[in-house]
Amino acid sequence: MNKIIFTIFFFAFITVLSVINALACSCVPQESESIEKQVKEAYTNSTAVFVGEVVEVIEKPDTFNTEVKFKNVKSWKNEFKDSVSITTGRGGGDCGYEFEVGKKYLIYAYGDKGKLGTNICTRTSDFESNKDIAFLNKMKKIKKSKIKSSPK
Repeated sequence: MNKIIFTIFFFAFITVLSVINALACSCVPQESESIEKQVKEAYTNSTAVFVGEVVEVIEKPDTFNTEVKFKNVKSWKNEFKDSVSITTGRGGGDCGYEFEVGKKYLIYAYGDKGKLGTNICTRTSDFESNKDIAFLNKMKKIKKSKIKSSPK
């Protein structure tokens, strides 16, 4: 009888552990690649890349998402007028990025232009001392020079 009870508890414990792992956020780090290559790949895979200052963070009670409104400062991919909103998870196991009102962030966003999102698995990060900016500026200059030099 004790073996049966032990076996049931053992399998219940393993089942609970596997469910916890399934709910956890996991990102594959690309630390072996150069920063320049990581930035190029993130730029290519993003719908929009911009620096924005957080104006408002709205936790939506009916979903597991948070809406973040930004005052647009500078865009490298997909221009926005004055402001843009994105969604992210609430954090923890859903890979949500935690934003603070008044701070500037470099955002790598995915999705449709009207419904952008980001998370901790992108290169989205605090703007202060961000190493990506120099590479993004360099990429934008290269693109402009290719456009100017292309035949008409």
